[in-house]
Amino acid sequence: MGKQPDRANTTLDDCFDAFKQTETLDEDNQWYCNKCKEMVCADKTLEIHRIPRIMVISLKRFRASKSRFGGSFGGFGAQKVDTLVEFPLTDLDMSKYILSEE
Repeated sequence: MGKQPDRANTTLDDCFDAFKQTETLDEDNQWYCNKCKEMVCADKTLEIHRIPRIMVISLKRFRASKSRFGGSFGGFGAQKVDTLVEFPLTDLDMSKYILSEE
């Protein structure tokens, strides 16, 4: 039998909701502030301004994790995400994720 999923199936809407969540950048991922001319911890939010006629969606299938065996991430490894993502085959409504009124 195959490996069990990390958790119950999720939807494409769940993925877009997670995509839009604000993330605070830590000391290892600081942002350069043009006003104060320093590297600072900042909040980052990804947003979609408009949707193209044809859109390709690539889902992250690996999660960085600490590994006692080291690895390519300087002591971190990658763990495969086996969660199934349910998505519509037609009529994908992206209106709640778009900033533009067009």
